[in-house]
Amino acid sequence: FLMRGTLPDALALPGANACLMGGIGLSMVGTRRFFGEPPGWGIFFAAGLAELAAILWWLLVEPNFPHRAAAFSFLVSIFYIDQLRLVWRHRTPHFTSWFFGALLAAQALNTMSRGVAALFMADQDVTNLMRSSALANAYLALANFMALLMTVAFLMLATRKLQKILEQRSTHDPLTNVLNRRGFLQSFNRVRARQQR
Repeated sequence: FLMRGTLPDALALPGANACLMGGIGLSMVGTRRFFGEPPGWGIFFAAGLAELAAILWWLLVEPNFPHRAAAFSFLVSIFYIDQLRLVWRHRTPHFTSWFFGALLAAQALNTMSRGVAALFMADQDVTNLMRSSALANAYLALANFMALLMTVAFLMLATRKLQKILEQRSTHDPLTNVLNRRGFLQSFNRVRARQQR
């Protein structure tokens, strides 16, 4: 976006939006791979091409900033909603799953609210992130805060998964997947304590 003025808007705006969309889309691909699901390149490229077409159309053919903002907001929400679906599908009864899911839901709602505001609020400066307004400031603050928190939440999720893998490996034989001596003793002590009660 800083290249506006150096490059023509016909290059700077689609390029900046494509970079932003690509980064958010790659986070969806990474989340899918983390949960062992197909990466979803079809969704990635379909949303990316739709966003690029919408940006170019409402920039060059029928210039309309609110429609550009709404198109970007709704299309990028697809990535957050898909990640939220993954977290819900693979949730565990642990805080990390719920925390990451809540952050994804908040970010999806934040992004969609900008799209709705762009379509239904008459003043386009309200949703223009290059101009200062209460709504734009709130959107940017929440979006940046969520980006940081979602990174922390994802690292917590990855740490929890690694912890479970290490616990499994410390109590089970890697070849046969049966309990090793340590796992047997833990299981025996639980059964013995239950029997004594």
